[in-house]
Amino acid sequence: MAGIDNDVFYGKNCDYTGVAPPQESKGLFTNGQLWIGTTAVNAGGTHVNVNTLTAGSGVTITNGAGTITIGLTGGGVAVEHLTADSGGQLNPDGSNNFNLLGSGSITTVGLGSTITTQLTGLTNHAVLVGAGTTTITKVGPTATAGQILQSAGAAADPAFSTATYPATTTVSQILYSSATNVVSGLATANRGVLTTGTTGIPVITALATDGQLIIGSTAGAPAAATLTAGLGITITNGSNSITIAASQGMTWTDVTSATQTLAVFNGYFTDRGAGVTYTLPATAALGDLIKIDGKLGLTTIAQNANQSIRFSSAITTVGVGGTATGTNLGDCVTLRCSTAGASTVWVAENFVGNWTIV
Repeated sequence: MAGIDNDVFYGKNCDYTGVAPPQESKGLFTNGQLWIGTTAVNAGGTHVNVNTLTAGSGVTITNGAGTITIGLTGGGVAVEHLTADSGGQLNPDGSNNFNLLGSGSITTVGLGSTITTQLTGLTNHAVLVGAGTTTITKVGPTATAGQILQSAGAAADPAFSTATYPATTTVSQILYSSATNVVSGLATANRGVLTTGTTGIPVITALATDGQLIIGSTAGAPAAATLTAGLGITITNGSNSITIAASQGMTWTDVTSATQTLAVFNGYFTDRGAGVTYTLPATAALGDLIKIDGKLGLTTIAQNANQSIRFSSAITTVGVGGTATGTNLGDCVTLRCSTAGASTVWVAENFVGNWTIV
């Protein structure tokens, strides 16, 4: 019977390595040794030998006194199963293999001990957008710099605009279409108003002076200008204000010279003992007014070519040489232009004294 020689059982540290008879000195004296069976009959006529375990690929074996520790190379832990986001626990197949496969726009590439996950079907510089729950599509790239990616609606992929936009802008600029499908920056200006020129091009016109407004023109572009005061009106411009008021009557002149040219909407005092000769303005507008009051000396009113003066039913001779002269100190007259232009007719709408009409 195996393990018995001459009715003696050698079970302690027995060596079945083909040595006959078995010797205790050939027993399990080394850490990690085991009795390991063999299909071949050894020299001792047994099927049990003394040996240690051999570590295969990826496995380490550490033998100690009465211990054998089997581990993975590098201190790793064996993978028994995997769990994905869905589908539950995954177990290796009969070959202890897990299959890592791509789907849609994703593929996997294995090389050596590395599996790399990659996107497939890409174009350099294209923008990736969703094409369903599992795939990705690409938009662009566009060859035109400055185009922007825009929504094309809920049922379509985004698309690059036809119009181009500046890559940078400066502070306070306004973007506008400077040409068809070209968006540019409009230079700003301090204290300005946005207007357009004669061809519709926008421009910011500066209002640099108190009281300036943008005033239109049928002959050109709107421009910054101030209001002009007409007769009997005063205009006072201030910071963010324009005050328009009626002037305080006519402007009066104390005349001490022998002659004086008259101006519309002006009043005159004849303050010369020898009298003063006044000459009507060369032209006047309908309704223009002149006043002459006697103060010291007589008043004579002379005419230009094609002019005349009417005192009630009396009228002066038309043209140069026709005159109206007060006959007494203190005679006064208010003249109103009744015919505009150079061939003016003045009407004495109010007068004091007896006037000599020539």
